[in-house]
Amino acid sequence: MATYKPDFKKSYIAAHEKLVKLPLGTTFPLKTSKIIEDFSDLELHSFNWAEKHGFLRIYFKSESAELYEQNGHYTIFYNETKPSTHSKFSILHELFHYESNHDLNAGEKNTELYNKQEVEANFFAAEMLMPEPVIKELEKRGKKMDAKEIQKVFGTSAKAAEIRFKTLKSYPSFLRSNEEKEFDEYLVKFTFKKFIDSICPKMRKLDLQNEYELQAERDRWIAEGY
Repeated sequence: MATYKPDFKKSYIAAHEKLVKLPLGTTFPLKTSKIIEDFSDLELHSFNWAEKHGFLRIYFKSESAELYEQNGHYTIFYNETKPSTHSKFSILHELFHYESNHDLNAGEKNTELYNKQEVEANFFAAEMLMPEPVIKELEKRGKKMDAKEIQKVFGTSAKAAEIRFKTLKSYPSFLRSNEEKEFDEYLVKFTFKKFIDSICPKMRKLDLQNEYELQAERDRWIAEGY
């Protein structure tokens, strides 16, 4: 008998595989349209665009965003009347459905499977927009990262930040592989270092040896193709 327990590890890894490939100095909120362009072959269009091309809004099952397939070609349509914070989350949610080959009609056939897919897609979108390693690093530097602060730092909606705050421990760090932990470390030391420093500077004396070691580590990552 099939079980439908959400695979948080899958969502976490999928998010971090993209995050580590973002340019150094990337800041938040992320530009989801750029992510779709760089990491997928999907098209991205608004509901308004769809209407102008003969696809009426009443055809959509969702009021936020929807992954649509036609003759093997996939498009994410999103509701441009929603706040941008809402749309960013919804678009990334649909991206995960696409990359995971989720059953787009699961809601009509199997409630448990549908709920599993929705939880996984939500966790992926949350990890992309509000990465746990960044949150943890800011906490280490003395910043209190409650839901309100998460919303402020990452530029998300209040609802997304609140849910993120409650689900941060869904995939505990002790379950992660050494490779995953290295990804976490890379995001903090390199990809989002400037962003983290801009929010909460790390107070320490200039350590040239440490800077040299960080640069050497970064060069190793690049050489290995990350």
